[in-house]
Amino acid sequence: MPELPEVETVRRGLEPVMAGARIERVALARPDLRFPLPENFAGRLAGRRIEGLGRRAKYLLADLEGGTVLAMHLGMSGSFRIESRDQTSLPGVFVHPRSSDRLHDHVRFELATTTAAAVSVIFNDPRRFGYMSLIDKADFDAHPHFRGLGIEPTGNALSGAALAPLFAGRAAPLKAALLDQKVVAGLGNIYVCEALWRSKLSPRRATGTLVTAKGAPTKRLDEARPPHTRDDLRCDRRRRVLAERLPPGRRLARLFPAFLRGLRPGGRALPARGLPRRRQADRPIRPLDLLLPDLPALTTVASPATAPAGHIAFAAVIGQAWQNPRRRSVRRMSRRRSAMNYETIKVETRGRVGLLTFNRPKAMNALSVQMMREVVQALQAFQTDAKIGAVVLTGSEKAFAAGADIKDMQELDFAEALTMDLWGEWEGLGRFRKPTIAAVAGYALGGGCEVALMCDIVIAADNAKFGQPEITLGVIPGMGGTQRLARSIGKAKTMDLCLTGRLMDVQEAERCGLVARIVPATDLVEEALRTADKIANFSLPAVMLAKEAVNLAFEGPLSEGLRFERRMFHSLFATEDQSEGMEAFVQKRSPQFKNR
Repeated sequence: MPELPEVETVRRGLEPVMAGARIERVALARPDLRFPLPENFAGRLAGRRIEGLGRRAKYLLADLEGGTVLAMHLGMSGSFRIESRDQTSLPGVFVHPRSSDRLHDHVRFELATTTAAAVSVIFNDPRRFGYMSLIDKADFDAHPHFRGLGIEPTGNALSGAALAPLFAGRAAPLKAALLDQKVVAGLGNIYVCEALWRSKLSPRRATGTLVTAKGAPTKRLDEARPPHTRDDLRCDRRRRVLAERLPPGRRLARLFPAFLRGLRPGGRALPARGLPRRRQADRPIRPLDLLLPDLPALTTVASPATAPAGHIAFAAVIGQAWQNPRRRSVRRMSRRRSAMNYETIKVETRGRVGLLTFNRPKAMNALSVQMMREVVQALQAFQTDAKIGAVVLTGSEKAFAAGADIKDMQELDFAEALTMDLWGEWEGLGRFRKPTIAAVAGYALGGGCEVALMCDIVIAADNAKFGQPEITLGVIPGMGGTQRLARSIGKAKTMDLCLTGRLMDVQEAERCGLVARIVPATDLVEEALRTADKIANFSLPAVMLAKEAVNLAFEGPLSEGLRFERRMFHSLFATEDQSEGMEAFVQKRSPQFKNR
């Protein structure tokens, strides 16, 4: 669930684009939100002008002409993305990393802005808990979601004087009172706990003890206000800041979990004590995004030098930090993230295909812990890169991967292997959502065979050999061999390989269904790249849903799989690529897919 500063940042990022714009069209890309949209949702919005974009608690409120309010809640994982349909610059931006996966685009608002720019605002929600509703302004205060909401916690509305009459005589714990939406609207657990910790107040303390006998607030009650609600926007300075260079031509607007004091237009990038030592975060929360306080909007810039007067963007802030000699830790972190220098793999791009090559020739590409982590990191980069449509994994002519590195396991005991979840990170390959092709030459043994099984297609050279010889070491497969292999080639063959440790040649592997096709070793990588390029040039949403549907066949009953396939087939009729593909077929031309 997003915290209040995140919702406010979304509002600030969307307001410059949406306020004053007219809704030309609403496209329902995936009509499968857990909370159904109102009846005739698209028709009721088309043609209306957005008079303003506000917020109440954690709801975004778009005031529409005609006396209607569009209420929107981000749910657990919702985000918005702004796209320009005519390649013009946007008056404001909001881009969240989560929204880069277009498969989870649910609602697309096509707007005509006051600057005559054609803009689309897309709501993206992987977990589908987002909520949208149309409410008459006359009925807004009586609506179940807004009736009885308490004080708005931003600005000066939340004060000790405002809380005192609500707390007087109450025995409820202080934390419960601050989280009560009828007392304070939209406040979340993180900031309440932070406020109480800063004030050295027990969350179990009775609220009534913070009010005097005359009903006046005590000093401690003012101190218990969450830090992000105060005028000076005090913050937790110990949170980690991860800085990156802004890619050319890219818009970037990211949120951190709290306001950071000192970020002001024309001001210094970060206070002197703004970064911790050893880059340690003060709580187990990954850095999210950066909320720039007191700014009407974020602005689109190509580099810090091009930011317009009066505005500041994430790139400009980080640009200042990069140039500041006292921000060496920022520069070091950014350099490490952007360089992506791998030691055990090679990563390339060939058009719309990513090529990942295992590169430990002296160890026959044995899978080490370092290699596992580098592979997962590279796959994460490919996943978020909209220009990549498929990935090929390969090794050398002698060995795809000759198993797990015994040196990484030899000295471990049970407790250590269990605690570190040895080889568990390889599931990042199994969960990778874009198509993967294993180009296997030479030995694919143990973990190497299991990595190939995690891929969607296995193309093998004529010298490839597969096997699960872990039994000869006194262990069993630990990366999915007993499970994925049985689903691929059946119980009898799997038992044969796992219990005897024998090797399977490529011809037997193809007969069993482990290998899709056999090619000469000299043509292996090029054939895999040609196949991947063909897949990558199809509609990415359709390809990803096809992969998901096929994988579901191995994990659930037939009836559930058929139902899922049919629903995903229906959902693709909401995409532009479906219209383009069928239109191109009728017109007897090649389709031009846009992956949306």
